Order: sequence, then C-alpha cells, then structure tokens
Amino acid sequence: MGESPTAALLLALLVGIGALYVAVWAFRRRMAQPSQRPGDVGSSRWSLDGGLRLVSGEQPGLTRRWRHGRVTVDPGLLTLRPYLFGLRFLPMRTVTAGVTGIDLAGEQRAGLASLLTVRPGARLVPLTTTTGATLQLALVTSQTTELFTVLAAGPARA
Repeated sequence: MGESPTAALLLALLVGIGALYVAVWAFRRRMAQPSQRPGDVGSSRWSLDGGLRLVSGEQPGLTRRWRHGRVTVDPGLLTLRPYLFGLRFLPMRTVTAGVTGIDLAGEQRAGLASLLTVRPGARLVPLTTTTGATLQLALVTSQTTELFTVLAAGPARA
C-alpha cells in the first residue's frame, strides 16, 4: 500500500522542524562559547556572551539594570554590544568601559533569587573603571581565567 500525500507531507514537515531545531541549538551553543582572536601587537582579544551592570558611580550607557549581549575584552578595555530583547539581530548602542581593576576575590555566583535577570550559576565579577565606577560582569562560561588576565593587562603602551 502506498502512503497518502498527507502522511508524506506531515513526515517531511516533522523532519524539517527537527533539522531546524538541531541547527538553532548548534548555533546557540557555538555563539555562547568564548572565542579568542589576535588583537593589537601581541595581545589577544576575547569575545563571549555576558551581562554588565552598574553597581556604583557613573558609567555612560549603563544603569543598575543588567544589559546582556556580546562582550569583547581587549587589554584594559571592555566593550558590550547589548541586544534588544535578547535577540542578536536587534543590537543596541555599544557600551565601552576602560577597566583599571578586577576584584576576583569579590566574585559571586548568581543564585535562584536573580533568576529573572541573570542565569543561575553565572560568575558575577566586580570591575573598577577609569571613571571610578564599579561594574558587575556576569559570565556563564567557566573558561575565563585567561580572559581576566587579558583584561587586567591594561592598554598597550606606545
């Protein structure tokens, strides 16, 4: 007996949806991983997903609310390209902050109380900027030891 056209169409639709789901999962997993690229003259540049918020002081472009997006780390410089509603194809204005200090001793882990703002288990690291403000950087990945080494290195002297 042959299959009906409706059954064949339904099967093709299910296979297509499954393939789309796997492709989206693979893309999101790849984008969430930190990537390292060569930077200026012997330095490295990191790029990964994260969040940034103002804890105290003033930093242009930031408030006490979390802003999530793609974080780029250069020696002594942190750049956040936030996404509107968390959608990568709706980027917002870039926020740049010069970093003078990293307080790894003051690092915390996000708990269930912050579930609506930051993913539980994220690393919350306090940073001091060139404007004197204190920021909090949220990173989900654990592969960030070298990232903080690059950030703490400061800008290259000419």
